Amino acid sequence: MTYRDFPMPAGLRRTVPGGSETGGPEAGGTVAEPAPAKASATVMLLRPGTGTDGLELFVLKRAATMAFAANMLAFPGGGVDPRDADPDVPWAGPDPQEWARRMDTSVEQARELVIAAAREVFEECGVLLAGPDAGSIVADLTDPVWDEERDALLSREQSFAELLIRRNLVLRTDLLSLRAHWITPELQPKRFNTRFFVARLPEGQIADDRSSEATEVLWAAPEQLLAANDAGEHRMLPPTRVMIEQLARAASLDDALRPAERVWPVLPAPVEHDDALWMRAPIDEDGNGLPPTVAARNGDRPQGELPVMTPWTGGPLNERVTCTLCPNPSPMTLEGTNTWILSAPGADEAVVIDPGPLDEEHLQQVLTDVAARGARVGLVLFTHEHWDHAQSLERFGELTGAPLRGNFPGAEPVTDGELFEIGGLRLRTVLTPGHTMASVCFLLEEDGILFTGDTILGRGTTVVAHPDGQLSAYLDTLEKIADLTTGSVTTLAPGHGPVLPDAAATVRQYADHRQERLAQVREATVGQQDRPRSELADLVVAEVYAEVPRNVWPAARQSVLAQLDYLDAGS
Repeated sequence: MTYRDFPMPAGLRRTVPGGSETGGPEAGGTVAEPAPAKASATVMLLRPGTGTDGLELFVLKRAATMAFAANMLAFPGGGVDPRDADPDVPWAGPDPQEWARRMDTSVEQARELVIAAAREVFEECGVLLAGPDAGSIVADLTDPVWDEERDALLSREQSFAELLIRRNLVLRTDLLSLRAHWITPELQPKRFNTRFFVARLPEGQIADDRSSEATEVLWAAPEQLLAANDAGEHRMLPPTRVMIEQLARAASLDDALRPAERVWPVLPAPVEHDDALWMRAPIDEDGNGLPPTVAARNGDRPQGELPVMTPWTGGPLNERVTCTLCPNPSPMTLEGTNTWILSAPGADEAVVIDPGPLDEEHLQQVLTDVAARGARVGLVLFTHEHWDHAQSLERFGELTGAPLRGNFPGAEPVTDGELFEIGGLRLRTVLTPGHTMASVCFLLEEDGILFTGDTILGRGTTVVAHPDGQLSAYLDTLEKIADLTTGSVTTLAPGHGPVLPDAAATVRQYADHRQERLAQVREATVGQQDRPRSELADLVVAEVYAEVPRNVWPAARQSVLAQLDYLDAGS
C-alpha cells in the first residue's frame, strides 16, 4: 500500500479552501484556489531517555487561541521570516548549496529554512544551536540577558543574524538533520509547507516553557506520547504522529538523529470513509514520503487531484429551500452567486434571496425554478448591495412585481427582528453590519438556517470592505451570530460556496481568524505609526500577506485599512 489514511482531526473538519487563515485574500468574497502554503520549519528536539527509555522528545501543547493546530501537541517551529534569508549569518556545517540539494529547493530558500529552524527553536524553548566556533556550542543560557535576546527576536527588534553577529556566534547547521517534508492539505485555510528537522539538546542547555504559543511543554518517550494519543489524552496532526512513530522505532538516540536518506514532499488529500472525511497521505509503511511516480498511485488517483470536495452546484437543501447557482464563477465568487428560493410545499408564493448580477439567463432560470415549485415570487430580499448580489434589483423587480427589501438605495429598508410570514414560512431579519454596513442575514426559523450573504461564506472569510465596512461592527456581528448558534441557528447558507452544516464551529473559526489577523497587523505596525496611512497599509500588506499572490493585494489592502481604523480607535 502506498498511502495511509488518517481521520480528520476534530476542529478541522469544517475548514475548506479559500486560504483566509493563511493570510489568503479576503476580497469581497473568497478565492477558489487553495490557500498558499507558507514555508516553515520545525525541530524535533531529542535527549537521552531516563531508565529504560532510549530517548525523550520535547513537545509543546499549543494554546487554544492558536489558529492552527489549537490544543494539539506539536514541535517547536514556525514560518520563515524574510530576514532568515540573510546571507551574512555566520555558518558552520553543510553549506546552503548542500542543504538546497537535500531539500530539493533553491539555495535562498534552503538558507532561510535552516535559519528559521534554529531561530524558532531558540524563540520557543530557549535552545540555541550556535557556538563561538564550528566545534563548540553555547552551554549556559541561564543569564537573563538571553531571555532579553529572545524577546527582541519575538518583537522583531532584531533578526537572528544580528543576534549571532553581535554575540560572535556561528550557526551550527551540522546539529540539524532533515527528516521529512509535509504540506498542509489544500482544503485547509491555514497552510504550511514544512520541513521537519531533528536535533539533539545541546549539553548544558534547558528547553523551557516561555513560549506564548503553548500552554504546557513536556519531555516524554515517543512510546508514551503515542499511547496518550491513542487514549485520547493528547491530540496531534498526522505528520506529528508519523514523526513520533518513526522516533519510537529508532534503535538508539544516534539512530533517531540520522537524516533521512531521501525526503519527498507529502501532500495529504481528502477521501471519504462512511460519509466521514479522512486525509490520505502518500507515505510508505515507515512513514516516509514517496517519489511522485509512486505517490501518484494513491487510490488510483494522481496526488493532488483527489477532489477537495464535490464542486458546489447549488440545488435543493431541503423541501423548503433550494439554490439556483448563478454562472458567474471567479476567484472572488467561487462557483458563483447563490440565489436562494424558499417556499413551503404547496405554497403559492416564494421568497428569493439575492437574485444576483444582471444576468438575464440566470434571472429567467430563477423564475423557472420558482414556477417548478408551483409558486410565484412574492418577496425579494437582499443581503447587501454588492453587484454580484443586487445588480439585478431593478430588472428582477420588473420581472416579478414583488416587494424588494434590503438596506440600500432602491430597496425598501428592513429592521432588526422584522418577521416575514410568506410562502408558509417564517423568515426573520438579522441585521449584521460589518462586511458592509448594510449587510443583513435572514433566519428561516423552521429549519434553523441563516442565509448569510457575504457575512459568512462557504469557503474562506469575507472582506471588511473599507471604507464602508467596519471591523468593530463585524466583530459584534460575529458575536451576535455566535449567540444565535446556541439556540435557533444550526446551519449557514452563504452567498457563495457550499452550505455549512456546523454553524457554531464556523463562527468560532471566523472569530479566531479575525483576532489572529489583528495581532499580525498590530505587530507589523510597531514603530511605524507615524507613516502616512496609505504607505502604512502597503507596508502591512507586504508583510502580513507576503505569501499571497500580488494580484490580490489590493483586496487584502481593504481589510488592512479596516483593521488600522479599528486599532486607531483603541479597540
